[in-house]
Amino acid sequence: MEVSVSGFHDHQRRLTDAAPDPDQILRTELHSIHAASRRTYGWPRLVKALRASNHAVGHKRVARLMAEEGCTARRKVRSSSGQPRAIKPILLPITCLIVGFPWTATCPPGWTTLPTCPPAKAGSIWPL
Repeated sequence: MEVSVSGFHDHQRRLTDAAPDPDQILRTELHSIHAASRRTYGWPRLVKALRASNHAVGHKRVARLMAEEGCTARRKVRSSSGQPRAIKPILLPITCLIVGFPWTATCPPGWTTLPTCPPAKAGSIWPL
């Protein structure tokens, strides 16, 4: 294979003077900013931080690099009252709901049977 001398030397110079991969530089910056934010920054904040560091990046490029590197932001779990919702079980002292079975139930204080359900029939217990 014939190659000119200047072409050979140009090729050798390009190999030694090769610029680092621009994505690799962004990846290191991305990791450092993401770690400094305690892994709370998502791509919108990372784009702003990288642009403040004089990197010309777009949101799609940052999102792609984050996905490739496995960098994800922590998500906040919010509740309406700020407290986790407590589930309170409802316990009703019903002995049997079979028709014809004698109705016996002990009502807690402040509770009574429904007026539409006489004590002789099966019914529900409701607070007053």
